[in-house]
Amino acid sequence: MIKTATLDLLLLNDFGEWTKKGNKFYRNNYPEKKFTDATNQIGFDKKMYGMGIGQGDFDMDGDLDYYITNIGQNSLYENQEGILKDVAENNGLTSTFVRDSIRGTSWSGLFFDLEFDGDLDLYISKGNVAVLVPKTIINDPNKLFINENDSFKDVTDSSGLNDVLSHRGAAIFDFDRDGDLDIVSSVVKMPWAAFARKEQKLKLFQNNVKPNNWIAIKLVGSGTVNKSCIGCKVLFEHNGRKMMREVDGGSGQASQGTKLLYFGLNKSKKLDKATIFWTDGTQTELKKLRKGVFLCKKNDL
Repeated sequence: MIKTATLDLLLLNDFGEWTKKGNKFYRNNYPEKKFTDATNQIGFDKKMYGMGIGQGDFDMDGDLDYYITNIGQNSLYENQEGILKDVAENNGLTSTFVRDSIRGTSWSGLFFDLEFDGDLDLYISKGNVAVLVPKTIINDPNKLFINENDSFKDVTDSSGLNDVLSHRGAAIFDFDRDGDLDIVSSVVKMPWAAFARKEQKLKLFQNNVKPNNWIAIKLVGSGTVNKSCIGCKVLFEHNGRKMMREVDGGSGQASQGTKLLYFGLNKSKKLDKATIFWTDGTQTELKKLRKGVFLCKKNDL
């Protein structure tokens, strides 16, 4: 989870607030075939209705942070040298209530660069659950937060993402091949929406923001590195800033987005440096990559 080649494990516990059993973190003891429970050591033992995990280096310090969704208050765990500190409230990202004391329900919290300006924005798919109706029958719309000068701004109402249906899983990818990232979000059919004659189908939100320049790296493994490169990381370094991205096996709630690792260049046309961290412990350094997509095969580098 921190800066090693081994894969650790974050585990969310749904109904944790009810069962009084919190989330878990297991540290990989490789080469020993064993995991150690280090939950309390890193500060991940929150009792909640854990729904989904979204990873991204939102503070651009070279390690991975995690957005955790919930029924009620969400968490943003900032990785502070191996200790996870919940900074959601400080960043205005708890998304706790729909209105007054009625809990909102979040499912997928996904970091991505909407405008490719070099920092990470946040999309949250939301929607009530049937067992909570009618108390939460009021709208619980999806959320979009734009990262501006290291501060998150709620632009939900102007974004077109504030759909009133009950969303669950979501994925980020460039479906129309126009150079920006779009969002597909699944919808669970609810009796109240059927009664209101709303079309309860999967939603595809097209990004119409004019994108800046960007780099995308597709990793392909070989040998002891799995072909999909799940667990491999790339550290992007540009204009004195750095951002860690990881190829994961699923983000948000029961979803899988693109395995391309994107980094926004803003107006620049070349990336200063990218370092690939393969899961076998080796590294590959790339410099002065021009904007566009790069295929990096382990056995070719």
